[in-house]
Amino acid sequence: MKPEQEFENMLKHAVEIFGGEYSKVPDTRMINKDNRKSHREQKRPFDNTISSKNFNWLTECKINYASLKPHQKEKRDRINKLNKGFLVLRKIRKKNKIKVKYRIESAENRKFDFDSLDKMVKFILTLKPVDIK
Repeated sequence: MKPEQEFENMLKHAVEIFGGEYSKVPDTRMINKDNRKSHREQKRPFDNTISSKNFNWLTECKINYASLKPHQKEKRDRINKLNKGFLVLRKIRKKNKIKVKYRIESAENRKFDFDSLDKMVKFILTLKPVDIK
């Protein structure tokens, strides 16, 4: 399993344990060889949504310091212009690979660091867009 997929699975499990709702945005699929080109042009705008009583967050999961793809940056900017509802969630492994930290990157490049996934998820589930301005 790829590290990003593993991170997403852990995130889904933690969100559900703490009473949130996690919804994965599916990748586009190629149905047959005739429509392969058109489906490749479709790009998933973000990885998932995390819903709480306060808000529905659109999130993109990344490992370490991987950058957003151009279409993801465009979507992030458009969403954040409307309601600041796009978050980049990172799992960052230190060089020794034992220590892991989790980071939320929000609108206006605010960063919130956590030493556990559970703490990050609890923070997201209580977060409101006004908290990150």
